[in-house]
Parts: sequence; C-alpha cells; structure tokens
Amino acid sequence: MREKPWVRGPLELLEHGAEHLRVGGEKDLRFAIIHVDNALEVAFKVYVEYEKRLVPGIIKKKDWVEIKRSFRRLLDIISEKTDFISDELYSAIIYYHDLRNEVYHRGDGITVRKEDVDNYFQITSNLFSKMFRITVPHRQKIKPEKLSRDLESSAKFYRPILGKEWFLKSEQILLSPVIHRMFEELVEKLLKNQGYTVKRDFRIGADILAYKNNEAIVIEIIRVDSRMMMHHKIFTIGFMFKSLEKSLKDKFSNLVFRIINFGQEKIPSQLIDEIRSVIDGTVEIVGKEELRELVNQCGDPQLLNEFNLLQEVLEGNGFLVTLAGKRLIITRSMILKASKDPKINKFHSRKYFVEIKGKRYPAKGLVSIATGIPPSKFISTEAIRILERLGFRVIKEYH
Repeated sequence: MREKPWVRGPLELLEHGAEHLRVGGEKDLRFAIIHVDNALEVAFKVYVEYEKRLVPGIIKKKDWVEIKRSFRRLLDIISEKTDFISDELYSAIIYYHDLRNEVYHRGDGITVRKEDVDNYFQITSNLFSKMFRITVPHRQKIKPEKLSRDLESSAKFYRPILGKEWFLKSEQILLSPVIHRMFEELVEKLLKNQGYTVKRDFRIGADILAYKNNEAIVIEIIRVDSRMMMHHKIFTIGFMFKSLEKSLKDKFSNLVFRIINFGQEKIPSQLIDEIRSVIDGTVEIVGKEELRELVNQCGDPQLLNEFNLLQEVLEGNGFLVTLAGKRLIITRSMILKASKDPKINKFHSRKYFVEIKGKRYPAKGLVSIATGIPPSKFISTEAIRILERLGFRVIKEYH
C-alpha cells in the first residue's frame, strides 16, 4: 500500500524514537519517550484532519483550534470516534504521557526505564497500525496483563523521584470518555424516570445535575479499583462538591451530593465522613449493586440490559466496536446467547468457526445475531477480531 503523505511526519518521529530506544543509553531513553509521545500526538491530529477528515464537519474549526492544543482532548476524540482504545489502554497512555511531561519539564536528567519507553513505543505502534493501516517495524502485540504489571513496577520505581502522588497514577483505571458518557446517559435515564430534570454540562463541574421542586442532586461518576487511589480521588470530589454547594444552596433547600462508584473497591466510611464534615447537604455513596437495585426498581428491561452490558465492559468481558458504521457494545455473553439462538442454524460457513461446549458455530453468524447487523455488512476478519478479543478461539478450516 502506498504511504499516505500525512503519515510520513508522525512515522518519522516514531522511527526517530525507535532509534534512540535501540541505543538504550540514559540520554537516548529520555529522547525516545519524548519522540514517541510527540509522534502519537501528531498522529492523532493528522488522523482527525486528513485520515478521517472530521474537520470541518463533525468537529467545528473553532473547536478544533482548541482541541488540538491538548494531548488529553486529542486522546478523548480518538477514544470517542474509534474503538481502538480500551479503558486500560486509555489509562496507560495518560500515564506515559504524564511521564514524558516530567522528563521534558523537570530538566534534571531523570532516569527513564527502558521498559516504559518500550511499552509506550508498542502502544503507539499498534495505534499507528490501526489508524493508518500500515506496518510499523518491531511492532508487537500488547498484552494487557503484562502492561498492568509494568505500570505497577514503573510507579514503584518513580515514587522516590516523583513523589507519592505519582505512585497513585498507576493504580487508577480511568473510564474512557465514551464509556463514561454511556454511564452518564444510563444515570440520566434513571433520574428522568424518577421525574427529575437533568443537566449534563462540563461547566457545572460535576457529571450530572438533577433537580425536582426544591431538591437538587449533584452526581459524580467514578471508578475506584484501588484503595490507594481512593483518598486522592475522594478529596478532589469533596472540594468540587463544596464549591458547587455555595452556588446551589440559594436556589435549592435540599441538596444531595451523590458519588456513583463503578469500581471494585468500596469507599471507606472515614473518607465519606471527611466530605460530610465540610458539606451541609446530604452525601450519598452508590455502588454497583445499589445502582443495580435502583435500575431494577425502575422496571425498565432495556435500562437493566444497558446496565449489565456496561458492567461486562468494566469487567473486561466486552468492549465498544464500530461495525458497519454503527457504534455499539459487544460482550462475551451476547456471543454465548447468539450460539443458543435457533437462527444460528441458518448460517453456513466454510472457513471460520468458534467452538462452544463442543459444538462449532460460524463466526460471522455469531457476530451477526449478537449485534443485529446482517453478515453482508461486514467481513470475516472483523468478526474474527471481535471474537478473539472476547476470548474465543476462532478455528479456520481449509478445504
């Protein structure tokens, strides 16, 4: 395939980073992480502007001027418009970008681990391959388990140099913008079902503001999977709640501040007491099970199904995918359900199968039934990629 002209610049930056990585000296590793990060940032820009031509059109020119100045906002746009970046990968990119910033701005010759630069290079190489459909030399498949272990050891290494707050960075899996927005939409539907008027606007400060008569509910949605991360996160939310209380207490006589936590760890009561000690309004904590109960009480089967799908995504058993131009969630349970659907018997494949409980099922048939998208609208390789990412082994038969 002929190289696209807009890919040349970011690819040269990535190759320059790779050269320094191969040399492996202390100074080279500092240069390497800076070049790799720069390559990824430039790649995000050209992907939006030239590869997908989202500007002008999907993104207004005046908005793009602001967006492209921020690495984080560029990352959010790529996360929203593609299915390339999982929550775990999103968090890893933020971690390595922040490490690059420390290297670049401290100016004291900080030591950079080769493993960190190599991980960032592999993340960037894989994204180049997906965004521009090119082959990047020395690219290797990213293994989530290894990446998670490497982030933990990285944070331990940098803690004496960069402080305790740095160690906390590796402990948090961030909700990517798309998944976070889906949770917001689910909570919004639930509140509207209860008769509340709902506002979702970044200028509010919190994720959601809902009100009814003289009552207002301020909601922040988080994902806390580590007890270590908790204190820092809750302190930040408490500060934001206190600021909002000042602006809302004259308008509403009853203020409720609600934290919805989709993480694995429960928030200790002493941390909640810290918020309650500085806020006059009611502070509530809603975990996954409490939210499930609220959804059940709502009596809307579609809402419960949305909740369950999002939970599967958080547990690593599902992800967002773009298939036939549609953006949707697909999960392992959806595939298992499709295998029991009588319609699967109408699909015939000569090549690709998935074996479930000793029985073979056509790969495209499973994906088609699970998503509701006709098999003529997508190709076998797309079905294979989805099934393998969900942990199924695709069998190829030769005739």
